[in-house]
Amino acid sequence: MKDTAADAAPGLGAPAAREASEASAAPRASKDPTATPTGPLTDPEQSGHPGPSEAVEPQPQLASALTLTTLSQITATSSVLALATIPTLVAPALGIALHHVGYQVSLIYAAGIVFSMLASGLVRRWGPGRVGLGDLGMALGSRPAIVRASVIIGIGYALNNPASSHILAKVAPPERRNLVFSVKQAGVPLGGMAAALAIPPLAAALGWQVALALAAIVPFALALA
Repeated sequence: MKDTAADAAPGLGAPAAREASEASAAPRASKDPTATPTGPLTDPEQSGHPGPSEAVEPQPQLASALTLTTLSQITATSSVLALATIPTLVAPALGIALHHVGYQVSLIYAAGIVFSMLASGLVRRWGPGRVGLGDLGMALGSRPAIVRASVIIGIGYALNNPASSHILAKVAPPERRNLVFSVKQAGVPLGGMAAALAIPPLAAALGWQVALALAAIVPFALALA
């Protein structure tokens, strides 16, 4: 006996027999283990998963981005605290009381609060170079210059974290972002340590203005990196 739909239904015409034959063959085709499934969920372009012939794009250089952003965080924090590490040298030179040096840190953070709210629009324009200008401004050694320089440092400090986060969010894989951002944020205490360890001995040996001028080299180098 022939296993065809036409034999099973002799009263059907040629078109109907052909449709019955295709319908009876469909279940057998679906059981073929070597058949390649098709459909909207298995289409690489529609499913969002790369096909076997598609090359996976390489990850950007995460290590270099993390290094630069962490160094930028270290530099920004050390610039904020630089003058506060040498009040006994700065206050007599400026003719002010020792505790007045602490107000300079408050001025930096006040400028940082204002410009943090504007950071999204300025994040691609300003960066570590602003902090370097602030260090050079403080090295001028006058009270008006230090006030202006503190505002500039505050602006740079406000933009530093959004800029770093903007970069790292693009290059860090989702499963490693917690670690990446934690490493970058460790630059805050490291910056305080760097300022406390480097600025006082440099100021004692070379003078506080020279020490601040030397501290400005690192932000400018990062701005050019």
